Amino acid sequence: MTQSIKETMILEFISKINLSEKNLSLNQIEMDLIKICGERPSVQPTWKKDVLLTENNKKAVEIKRLDSISIFFTDLDDKIKKIDIKI
Repeated sequence: MTQSIKETMILEFISKINLSEKNLSLNQIEMDLIKICGERPSVQPTWKKDVLLTENNKKAVEIKRLDSISIFFTDLDDKIKKIDIKI
C-alpha cells in the first residue's frame, strides 16, 4: 500500500525528532503537526513505567519513558489514518 503525501510528510517530520529525549514536548509536536496537516491531529503517547527500589532509603522511584506514539489524522481522501511509531 502506498503512502499519501500527508502521511509521508508526518513520518519525515517525526523522523527528525529525538523521541527518547527527556524534555520532549508532545504539545510542541502536536502544534508542529498542525502546520503540516492543516488540522489538529490526535497525538497519543504510550508510556512505559518502571519502578526502582533503592536499598539505602527503601524508597520507590517511578520512572516513565515514552514507549510509542500514535498519530491519528484525516488523509486527503477524508479517511482517518493512524501512524504508530515505536520508540
